Amino acid sequence: MKKDRLVTPQTNLERKELVEWLYDCSLWANPEEGIPDLQACIYWWVGWVDPKTELMDLLNPEKNTEPLIYLEASPWTATSEGWVQEHDLDLDCRGYSLVDCLVDLSVLVRAKYGTNLLSSRVVSSQDSP
Repeated sequence: MKKDRLVTPQTNLERKELVEWLYDCSLWANPEEGIPDLQACIYWWVGWVDPKTELMDLLNPEKNTEPLIYLEASPWTATSEGWVQEHDLDLDCRGYSLVDCLVDLSVLVRAKYGTNLLSSRVVSSQDSP
């Protein structure tokens, strides 16, 4: 799946809706608990890149002066040994902010898995006593 072929949102409201959808996505729900926990399913770090190429220059590391956030996602996956979190290479993202990465992750999840992934166990405000 080529990320450059995906349409990304333009307004802050669209970006907010995608991030909120991502937090409620069932891919992040431990099957034994049923409640999505995105933060337990992502790994992120800050890398430094050459601002001209947006790539790490391993031969000339002094050119790597621009911070870039890298994000990897590990949704819950059924295997022959049970449920495990498995790094999905198709969901790898990078951006200049964590929000940029989460928006990109949401777009990639929707492209690969579809949009019908909201957890049925997400508690709404109407469910509160």
